[in-house]
Amino acid sequence: MDIDTGAPHRANPPRPGRAGSPDRRGLRGALAVVTVAAITAAAGALLLGGQASAAPTTLRAGAEADSRYFGVAVGQQDLGNGTASNVAGSQFDMVTPQNEMKWDTVEPNNGQFNFSPGDAIVNFATSHNERVRGHNLVWHSQLPGWMSSLSGSQAKSAMEAHITGEVSHFKGKIYAWDVVNEPFNDDGSFRQDVFYNAFGGGAQYIGDAIRTAHAADPAAKLYINDYNIEGQGAKSDAMYNLAKTLVAQGVPLGGIGFESHFIVGQVPSSLQANMQRFAALGLDVAITELDDRMPTPASSGNLQQQATDDANIVKACLAIAQCPGITQWNISDADSWIPGTFPGYGAATLFDNNYQPKSAFNSVMTALSSGSVPPTSPTSGSSSPPSTYANLAASFDNVGISADGNTAAGNLDGGGSSFSQTALTNAHAGPGAQVTSSGVTFTMPAAAAGSNDNTVPQNQIITMSGTGTLGFLLTSSYGPATGTGTITYTDGSTQSYTLSSADWWATTPAGGSALAVSSTYQNRPGNTTATQSGNIFSQAVTLTAGKTLASVQLPAGSPVASGTPALHIFAISTTAGTSGGNTVTVTGPGNQSGTVGTAISAVQIQATDSGTAQTLTYTATGLPAGLSISSTGLITGTPTTAGSSTTTITATDATGAAGSATFTWTVTGGGTTTGVCHVTYAKTAEWAGGFTANVTIANTGTAAINGWTLAFTFPGDQKITNAWNGATSQSGEAVTATSAAYNASIAPGATTSFGFQGTFTSNDTAPTTFTVNGAACS
Repeated sequence: MDIDTGAPHRANPPRPGRAGSPDRRGLRGALAVVTVAAITAAAGALLLGGQASAAPTTLRAGAEADSRYFGVAVGQQDLGNGTASNVAGSQFDMVTPQNEMKWDTVEPNNGQFNFSPGDAIVNFATSHNERVRGHNLVWHSQLPGWMSSLSGSQAKSAMEAHITGEVSHFKGKIYAWDVVNEPFNDDGSFRQDVFYNAFGGGAQYIGDAIRTAHAADPAAKLYINDYNIEGQGAKSDAMYNLAKTLVAQGVPLGGIGFESHFIVGQVPSSLQANMQRFAALGLDVAITELDDRMPTPASSGNLQQQATDDANIVKACLAIAQCPGITQWNISDADSWIPGTFPGYGAATLFDNNYQPKSAFNSVMTALSSGSVPPTSPTSGSSSPPSTYANLAASFDNVGISADGNTAAGNLDGGGSSFSQTALTNAHAGPGAQVTSSGVTFTMPAAAAGSNDNTVPQNQIITMSGTGTLGFLLTSSYGPATGTGTITYTDGSTQSYTLSSADWWATTPAGGSALAVSSTYQNRPGNTTATQSGNIFSQAVTLTAGKTLASVQLPAGSPVASGTPALHIFAISTTAGTSGGNTVTVTGPGNQSGTVGTAISAVQIQATDSGTAQTLTYTATGLPAGLSISSTGLITGTPTTAGSSTTTITATDATGAAGSATFTWTVTGGGTTTGVCHVTYAKTAEWAGGFTANVTIANTGTAAINGWTLAFTFPGDQKITNAWNGATSQSGEAVTATSAAYNASIAPGATTSFGFQGTFTSNDTAPTTFTVNGAACS
C-alpha cells in the first residue's frame, strides 16, 4: 500500500502523521487455518439459492467471465501462511507485490540489485496461473539512503538505471508496471521529491520514466498510480491534465491507477464519470489498491454499507470498456495494513479475520454476474493511446482539395481524385469561407490547395470548448461511411455520438445529415477534371444542456484506400444552441503592451450574456508571465518576461455557455542579460507535411537565466501546431517561445529544453539563428 502522510480522500478523517507508506514487513502472522474447500463452500452459500452450483464461486472466475481480472496484494509473509496463500492463489488471478519490487528492496545499494523477493512473488503467481502487476518503480517513499546524497544529474541517471535494470529483469513476466507512484500532493501540485528536482521540476521526470520503462519492456502496460484521485477534484484534475499532456506528447502511457482507499459510505459518486474521462484519452483505468475501512469492531450496518460500496465500485469498472480489473490491497482483514495505520479502523477487505468471505464478497460476486461493457483492449500488453490535438486543423492528415492544373497531391479517395479548390470557391466554400448548415456555422479549412485539409477519423482526440450543438462538416470517399465517437465534458462525463455520411459523389445526404456544399466538378490525376459534383455534408449533435465541451474523440474509422469507404472531416464547430441556450459575447480589449518590471494598468474585460440574471466567470490562457485574471475579469500584475503572447479570455455563465476573445499582449524590455547561450535545434521526426522538433537551450554564461524567451525565424514554411515544456507564438515565420514555470531558471552550465509539433508544405529547413531574452546565441 502506498499512500503518503498528506491529507486523505476528502471524505476521510485526518490521517495520523507517519513516514512513508504502510510497510507490510513485521505485521501479524497467520491466524487459524481454514481450507480452500471451506472458503469456496462459504462463497457458494452466499450466492443466490439454486444458482449457486452454476454461478462462479471465486472472484477470479467472476471477473474473467467479464473479461476482467480481480487481483490482490501479496507479500512474502503471506507465502509462509498456508491459509493466506491458498486464498490468494484460488480467489484471485492477478498479484501485486506489496514491497518486494520497491526501490529499497530491489536496489539497497547503488547498482547492486536484489531480485530474490520479487522473484518469489512472481514464482507464486506463475504457479497459480496468475499474472503480476509490478509495483513500483519511481516513488518518493521507501527509497534507500544512498539516493539522498545524489546530485540532480546523478539522481536522473540513477532513476533511469534503476528502471532499466528492474524492468529488464522482469521483462515478459509483468502485465503492467506502476511506473510513477503518487506524484501529486492533494492540492494538485507536484511532490517536489528527488526525481522532480533532478529534472528541474514539472512532469519531465514522469515522461522520462515511462519512456525508459517502455524501452526496457515494450509489451508491459505502463501506469501512473495515485490515491485521492477517485472523485473529481483538484488532485484528479491535475492527474487528468498530466495524462492528457503525456498522451499528446506521445509518451507511451498505458493507464491510470486509482488506489481507492475508502471509508464505508464515502465512495465518491463521481467515480465512474471521473474514470471515464481518463478512458476517453485512450488510457486504461484500473482500481489498483481497493479497501473500504470502517470503525472496529465492525457493526452489521457498516458491513452492509461496505457490501454496497464494493458492489458499486465493481459496477463502475464494468461500465467502462477500458477498465481491465480491480485489485484488493491485502488478502483479508487478518493481514490488512489498515489497523496499523488508522487506529480504531479495520475490516476493510472482502474476507474477515478468519479468511471467510463477508457480505461484501457476496455483493461483489453478484455485481460481477450482472453484465459489463466488453473491454476494448486486451488486459495484457501495451497499446498506443490515441493522439490528442489542440484543434482539428492540427490533426489534418489527408489532402482532399487540390488546385486545377496541379492535382498531384490530391488523394481524397485513395485513387488520386480530389475536390477542386476553384470549384469549391465558386460554391462559396473556398479557403476560410463560412458555411452554415444544420444550424451550425463552419469555417472551411484555410489550408493551401494540395496540403492537408481534412482528418480521416481514427480515434483522434480533438480539444474543444463550447455548448449547445456540435456540428461536423464531413464527407465520405468510396461509398457511404459511419462511425461512433465520444464527447467528453469538462465535468468528466461523456456522451457517444454517431456520424454518417453519403459518398462525396452523392447529392442525397445520409439520414440525420444535410447537404452543405456542392461543387460542379472534381479534380482527377494527371491535372485533369471530371464533370462530377463533389459534395460535403453537415451533421449536428445536441450537447447535454448545462455542460461544456472539453474534447471530441473521433470515430475509429477506416484509413483512406481505394475501394474502402472512409470518413473525412473538414471542420468541427459549436453553437450556443437554438433551444434555450445562452450566448456569451466577450468584448476584446484590443492588443495590449507592457514592460518587464512595470505594473500594468488594470484591464477590465467586458462581456454580455443573452440570458437574464447570469453571473459570468472569467478565465484566461496565454497571459504574460506575472499577470493574472480574477474571476470577475480584472487583469492585474507586473510582467516578468519579455515577449509576445496570444491571450484568450473566456467568460462562462452558470449554464455552461461560454464566449471568448483573443488579442496579442507584447512585453518589452527587462529580462535577464544572459551573456553567452547556445541553442540546439533537432528534428525528432518528419513525415509528409509534418514534423516534431526538440530545442535545447544551454546557459554558457556565468549568470543564471531567470525566465527565458527564445526567438527564431523558420527559413521554410513551417507552422507550429502545439508545444510542450514551453509556450509558443508565431507571426509569419517568426517564432517566440517562452518558459514554463518549472523550467524558467537555467543555472550557468545547465540546460533546459522544450518541443513542438508542426506542419509544412514544401520546406522544413531547420532554423540556425536564435536569441534568448534578446541576446544572440551560438
